[in-house]
Amino acid sequence: MISDLKVSKITGIFYRNITESVLSVLNKAGIEEYHVLASRGVTLQERQGPLGLILESKTVDHPADIVVCFVPEKQGRAVAQLIIAGGDLATPGRGSVFLEHGIIRNAHDLCAPSVLHHSDVSSFDNVVKLQSELTGICCIVQRGEGNDVARIALDTGTCVPVVTFGHGTGVRDKLGLLRITIPAEKEVVQFAASSYDADIVMEMIIDEAKLDQPGKGFIYLFPLEAGQIDMKVLRGITKHAASVEQIITAVDDMKGSSQWRARAGTVHLGEDTARTFLRDLVSLSFICDEGRGDEMVKTAMNAGAPGATTGRMSYVGKEKAKPGGISPARENCNMIVHPSQVDTVIEAMVKHGAVDDRTHGLFFMSSVPRAYTFIGRR
Repeated sequence: MISDLKVSKITGIFYRNITESVLSVLNKAGIEEYHVLASRGVTLQERQGPLGLILESKTVDHPADIVVCFVPEKQGRAVAQLIIAGGDLATPGRGSVFLEHGIIRNAHDLCAPSVLHHSDVSSFDNVVKLQSELTGICCIVQRGEGNDVARIALDTGTCVPVVTFGHGTGVRDKLGLLRITIPAEKEVVQFAASSYDADIVMEMIIDEAKLDQPGKGFIYLFPLEAGQIDMKVLRGITKHAASVEQIITAVDDMKGSSQWRARAGTVHLGEDTARTFLRDLVSLSFICDEGRGDEMVKTAMNAGAPGATTGRMSYVGKEKAKPGGISPARENCNMIVHPSQVDTVIEAMVKHGAVDDRTHGLFFMSSVPRAYTFIGRR
């Protein structure tokens, strides 16, 4: 069993017509194991009315893929550069990639991180200058409401968000009669923002999605080490030599930071708000073979976990996806827990078979400095 291994989690998000070229580059560099999640990217589309009047833009969905892989911590930036090169992500409108540091707390032996060929580490070290001072935002809402959350990211020019489907467990069971009005099907909206704007974007989403009401959803922030994010939020005819996104990226490069474009008066908003936020939590992601997730989540909840959001994903691995090996159909069970609960939850799940040959489980642990959901009236 693998335990307490520091890794970089690389998340690549791109439109589906780009996925194959990115995976081809990864495979050639030795990254032959990863998980793929079907998703949809959401952008704004310009609309023109009679007499050339510009109408309010509408949201448009595009088929997209999310590719997730784990590599040794020191190789994270090189693999991110590799993905940028393979998908030409330096060109706005093609996709995003970001990396976060964390720990594989426990995992089946077959779930060891992929290792980039040493000869490739330096060759992709400077494809583009990776953006720093980024924060990830993840919001879980009822099915059908994901685009309302995505629109906040788009209207503020933050990033092109992606939406995936999930199944919620836990919160509904604690709401008594109200549970019958809250569907288990969820939409998970994920994107990256400048760390200087993450707090105000989070506040706007809480207001828009009414997360201060029972059962409406959950939002949390997570730190990112670096990335390249797609800010081409508006689709339409380019009328100038350079797009706004290209100009912003160039100024970020010259300034060496995105702080110059922080929205006025919002840098310290998080400390002044009257809302009660949850702080210093842990994101505990458990990836396992399909069909094992529900049982493992029940075990986690019996050990104190408040609940989980489970989504489907596909595993790609040339050598390990064989009979008796890791199943190509996988599940990701994401739990946000208090640090004091981590050991108890993982111990209970491992005892119940989380890392056995039927489950091929992997626990990835990272920090959640800030989260919000309805926690009752005071």
